Amino acid sequence: MGVKGAWEKARNSIVELTKASIDTGLISVVMNFNINEIDDIIDFALSRGVQRIWINEVVPFGRAYLNRELIIPQQSVRDEIKVHLQDKYKDDIKKKRLYIDIGILEDLKDRVEHVQPMFVIKPNSQVRVSDGLPLIVGNLLKDDPHILWNKVNTSARDPLIKTFVNQLANANDLPKIKNLCSHFTIDERVIKYI
Repeated sequence: MGVKGAWEKARNSIVELTKASIDTGLISVVMNFNINEIDDIIDFALSRGVQRIWINEVVPFGRAYLNRELIIPQQSVRDEIKVHLQDKYKDDIKKKRLYIDIGILEDLKDRVEHVQPMFVIKPNSQVRVSDGLPLIVGNLLKDDPHILWNKVNTSARDPLIKTFVNQLANANDLPKIKNLCSHFTIDERVIKYI
């Protein structure tokens, strides 16, 4: 699983961004194959001066949905990790430097209530409004960064996103969530950002 060399590239990028004093955030997802590395990921990010770190649950879209039994840890394991991280990193959590959501809905609800537009750059250079939303606004390698930032700002405040998150909160199983997400990305008001 994963892309060979991706973590090394991400580490190098973080080092270069923080060296240049660029506001940097890191989002890591707890999966079966990285579950024993989460502490190391957090420690590395903190040691490099990363301003915000999010540790989240797998978003069950696309291949993640199809492979959910392979990559998503059991609920009891996720709960245990959350308690461990909240205890070990309580000072960083209090300082709003580390967010241990391990739950996509909690993360999305918080981002809707406290809108903080940001570039979320995926490994394929696609830019999203939020890591948890299936809303791609462009490609960092192909599109003007200023135009991308305007799209991120505009779409992050779009009331449709709040509606989507509320509907997602009421979808109580993975097939409903998958269906809702597939419809969201083709909505007429959202398509203008793609």
